[in-house]
Amino acid sequence: MTARRVAAVILVLPLTLAFALGLVAGRLDATLLNPGFVKQQARDLRLYQRLHEDGTRRLVRDTLDHPEKRPANLRVIALPTDRTAEDRVTALVQSFLPQSFVQSETEETIDQLLPWLAGRSDHFTINVSLHDGLVSTFGHPTAGQASTFERTWRDLGMGQRTVLSIARTYDADPANAGKPVPGAPPNIRTVTAAVELRGESAGTW
Repeated sequence: MTARRVAAVILVLPLTLAFALGLVAGRLDATLLNPGFVKQQARDLRLYQRLHEDGTRRLVRDTLDHPEKRPANLRVIALPTDRTAEDRVTALVQSFLPQSFVQSETEETIDQLLPWLAGRSDHFTINVSLHDGLVSTFGHPTAGQASTFERTWRDLGMGQRTVLSIARTYDADPANAGKPVPGAPPNIRTVTAAVELRGESAGTW
C-alpha cells in the first residue's frame, strides 16, 4: 500500500465514522429523542392501557404474594391473597391511578425529559398531582355513600384483620404476658382470643 493510499484511509475512516454517527444521531433525534414520536408509539402500542390494566394487576398480585414488599405498617396484617382480594385491590389502585392520569403524567414526563436528554434544554421539571386520585378513591360521591376505599376495606374484612394484627402484636410482647383482658370471660387469657371471640364485630368500622 502506497503512502498516498495510507493517507487516504487515515482521512476517510474518521470522516466515515463521523458521517455514520451523524446519521445515528439524526435518527435518534427524529425518533427516540422526539417526544411526539415516542408518545405516538406509546399510544399505538396501547402502552398506557397495558400499564393501567396488566401492570397494576401484576403489581398487586406480587405485593399480595410477597409481604416483605408491602409498606412496613401493612406487613403484620394478614391480607387476603385470593382472586377476589386481587380484584378488589386492583380496582382500588386503578381508581387512585386511572388510565387518563397514567397517560397524562407519562407524556408530560416525556415532554420534559427527552429535550433534556437531546441537549435542547438545560433542565427539566416533573410535577405529579395526586389530588384527583385521592378524591376519587377516598371521597364520598354523594352524602352517605361509601367511598371506593371504604367499600374495599369492608369487602376484604380489613377492620377485623387490622384489629387482630394489633392484638397479636400486643400478645407477642413479653411485658404483656399474663395481663388480664378487660371485659373478657375468665377463660380468655389473650387479647387475640378476645378479638376472635367477638368475631367480625371487633373490626366493624
